[in-house]
Amino acid sequence: MKKVLAVATLACTLMVTNASATPVAGASLQNALTSTGAVVDVNSNQYASDYYWMIGASTVSVTNILFEFSASAAATTFGIYDKVDASKKLQVYGGSASAGSIALIANSTVLGGKQFCTAPLWSMPACTVFGGNQFGFYLQNSSGTFYSDTSLNEDDFDHMIAYQGNHSVSNPNLINGSPWLANEFVLAWEDILGGGDADYDDFVVLIESVASVPEPSTLGLLGLGLLGLGVRGRKLRV
Repeated sequence: MKKVLAVATLACTLMVTNASATPVAGASLQNALTSTGAVVDVNSNQYASDYYWMIGASTVSVTNILFEFSASAAATTFGIYDKVDASKKLQVYGGSASAGSIALIANSTVLGGKQFCTAPLWSMPACTVFGGNQFGFYLQNSSGTFYSDTSLNEDDFDHMIAYQGNHSVSNPNLINGSPWLANEFVLAWEDILGGGDADYDDFVVLIESVASVPEPSTLGLLGLGLLGLGVRGRKLRV
């Protein structure tokens, strides 16, 4: 039975991972991340659960634009949206932001953790109340508004890919000379409706002090796997 459990768990894991993988065209994203010192394969090291997120106990996330290779950069805005109501948005960066720009995302403990504020460094914050403490990321330009939750995109295209840091003493993975930690994620975007050239180098930002929220589809798949194990277990007992 233990062997069956291990095999089924591995199968569920592989199905979730394969289902979330999005092909990255060309070498631009890979070369740009490698140039920062990051050790990552842009196709095989994608983070599976990247739809919705939460900020950790520090209540503040620092964001940093790594690079932006887009003809629409001057008209591009980036921010967060409410998981409960995607029409509620908070901008983090406007079109004037560029590589090296830093901004903050704060999740206040008041109002049950539902109040969020964003602000470029040394600027006054903008705040609003979401329906809960979970949020997604969006990118907007003249081509449209694109969400980290692919089901909200009008073209049903996955416009954002995430990569998780894994720095340790034995595995010193760095970005621009600083440790790329496990609570830090690189978000890479494709900013053209329909997928454009699918190179995901149009807007690339580093987000820290966040954790992802499991996607309903992932939980459902795991549930099906466990259900299958239950059926298998009953058959073995019979």
